[in-house]
Amino acid sequence: MVRPRSAVPNLISRNLLLQLLIVCVVAVSTTIGAGNVTAPRSGSSLVSPSSKPKKTTLAPVVVVPVDAVVTKENEVATLQCSGAQVIVWYQSRTQRILTSDWKDEKGNSGKYVVADSTLNITRVGRGDIGLYVCYDGLTRANYTVQLFMKPTMAKELGKSLNMAEGENLKLNCDVFGWPAPAINWIRLNPITEFVQPLTPNVTLADPRIVANGSLLTITPAIRTDYMVYACIAKNNVGFTNSTILVRVKGRFTAIWPFIGIVIEVIILVIVIMFFEKKKAKQIAQQQALQEENEKLIKSQPAKGDAKQRK
Repeated sequence: MVRPRSAVPNLISRNLLLQLLIVCVVAVSTTIGAGNVTAPRSGSSLVSPSSKPKKTTLAPVVVVPVDAVVTKENEVATLQCSGAQVIVWYQSRTQRILTSDWKDEKGNSGKYVVADSTLNITRVGRGDIGLYVCYDGLTRANYTVQLFMKPTMAKELGKSLNMAEGENLKLNCDVFGWPAPAINWIRLNPITEFVQPLTPNVTLADPRIVANGSLLTITPAIRTDYMVYACIAKNNVGFTNSTILVRVKGRFTAIWPFIGIVIEVIILVIVIMFFEKKKAKQIAQQQALQEENEKLIKSQPAKGDAKQRK
């Protein structure tokens, strides 16, 4: 006898399948968010002659090729400006000059430590990654250094999400890293284990689904959208992913329990009324029988009266 397949597959095998799929997507992905700069191994730096250094507002005479340093969130990053003598450090993205006495908006200092040709960044965060420039006041040369970081989830998608059919689904893959990560979306049917890539966009196949970078929208969601969704972020340094189970219930799914309760109450009332009516009928019959017996007793003459007549 052949046993039917379980409607809910083994959770471990499903998770393994999803992880293998994510690795495959990362392996075949050729989209990189920040040009062709090659990242060094963790803790080292390199010079990439093919990189195009960004010119700065300090009008340098010489531009030195880009160095790259790999770091992680909340670690200390050390940027070295090799060969320079009189140094001015600033962040290219914010055009902010960096000194040891620099203070943030809360008045806290100690974020940057400048010593000779070295810039130490304590507690590296989301706003610290990117391109840095050091300016040599003697040689009038600019040295550019990139602070690399593998993709890091600022906020996970969550474990699960319940929604009703007809509502709009919106998922945001909040991730940061440098170079800017390329983001891909996929989804997995938890029952059939069917995997559907959502990036590049699948609007031609299903106009409801739009995968636009970090944002995935389904307008509106239907019951077949009940799946596990995953966003995969990748750059030169590494990759990361986040998953969420989206449950899409029918329009009247929430009403059925209420309808069931109402039906149970109605049936209970009918049963109570039936037995109350039956009981009342029995009481009425007993009272009628008792009244007849009392009349019969009253109509019969007493024994003393019968002897006197004789």
